[in-house]
Amino acid sequence: MYSLWCAREILDDDFLLLESDIIYEDRALAALLDSPEDSIVLLSDSTDSSDPVHVETQAGLLVAMSKDRAKLGEEIAGELVGVSKISRDLLVTMTAIMEESLLDRMTWHYEEDGLAAARRMPVHCSVLAGLAFFEIDDEHDIAVARSHVLGKIAERDRDRRAAERRVDAADQPAT
Repeated sequence: MYSLWCAREILDDDFLLLESDIIYEDRALAALLDSPEDSIVLLSDSTDSSDPVHVETQAGLLVAMSKDRAKLGEEIAGELVGVSKISRDLLVTMTAIMEESLLDRMTWHYEEDGLAAARRMPVHCSVLAGLAFFEIDDEHDIAVARSHVLGKIAERDRDRRAAERRVDAADQPAT
């Protein structure tokens, strides 16, 4: 969250917030870019992740998120992917919330703390069922990604691009 706070003066438009230690299918970015919502957090359905961030929603809007599922209510929509579209207004609200409590604590996370801005303004959540993604924190995670995730992501991305080319070709007038 501190990094976002430092960049608050130069981020003068909506932007994509992408965690740097996540790998994911192309469709994750496409879902955000194609969404009409100004602020949207991408979720996956339940995964076998060893370190998931669970997301509580109400009517498709963010309520809260936590690594401790027991801290949340009953409507858990999915797990945080780490790919979000943040509006300028949401960023302003997130940084204001951080500034209001800087004297109370110095450790801030954009997920659990900054996106608490959802209590002040709507933050939409979109679940991409079956999304292949993975967080890489250490050498063990790299090995798992190489053996179980990268191939799946590459195959799905190839299939998605091929399907898009078929649709584009079908839309071309016959000569």
